[in-house]
Amino acid sequence: MLDLVSFMTHNNIEIQKSESEIIQSGKFQEHIIRGLENPFKLSHVKEFIGKVFASKGYNKSPYASVDLDPWSIWFYVTNFSTGEILSAMRIVEKKPNNFIPIEMGVIYGSQPQKRYVVIEKNVADWNSVAFLRTAGKFRV
Repeated sequence: MLDLVSFMTHNNIEIQKSESEIIQSGKFQEHIIRGLENPFKLSHVKEFIGKVFASKGYNKSPYASVDLDPWSIWFYVTNFSTGEILSAMRIVEKKPNNFIPIEMGVIYGSQPQKRYVVIEKNVADWNSVAFLRTAGKFRV
């Protein structure tokens, strides 16, 4: 597996470090927020995701009331010129003291109701994926 630093060096991607990680790539900036390190920026990312979901008719899931941020790594891409968020997603890492979203799902038809459980190590759940339609709008 190619590590991130080798990949970025090979592709001539600059790294700027600040409160959160920012990677410059052409007309785009890729941002990473780990856990609760930047609540202000994280609120903007969540607001973006909420607007994209609402515009497509998605309702909030019951698991949305569970705070998964301490175990989350958020990735989002902005337009370098305007700062507009173009896409966002998060990965929730499974730890012994948390549930990831798949574990909150009920197994359909189970009586009594049963839930999924993840017992493996090195597991994460990829969710909250949202993006703007930008076909043809941006070229790297």
